[in-house]
Amino acid sequence: MPGMHILYVEDDAFIRGEIADMLANAGFDVTSCGSAEEARRLLDGRSFDLLMTDVGLAGASGLELARHWVGTSGGRPCVLCSGYELDAASLFHGAPVRAIMKPFEEQDLVSLVHDLLATAPEPATGRHR
Repeated sequence: MPGMHILYVEDDAFIRGEIADMLANAGFDVTSCGSAEEARRLLDGRSFDLLMTDVGLAGASGLELARHWVGTSGGRPCVLCSGYELDAASLFHGAPVRAIMKPFEEQDLVSLVHDLLATAPEPATGRHR
């Protein structure tokens, strides 16, 4: 799914770089940032096909950001990254939100992202909402 635009949010700069590289190597267009607040600013002016966020961000949490995304993205998918088990389906009641537990393998992440994007609405145009 080349050309799909992912917003990746992670407050650890090393992990952010590694995961952004994984996604870019898989052919995705990746914009990354270090906080939910920065992500919300990016969401106001750009188009994204998928949000991927760490749950335990400094400041506003990844769960708060995901709730904002679910409410404004028009059904676009979200991936929550966490160091512990997380049941995204029960937290988001049927929204296209899935969780992946860190550490994870590159192929597991890429497969999850492909699966979510395959069932998503048409690619984003304009802003995310």
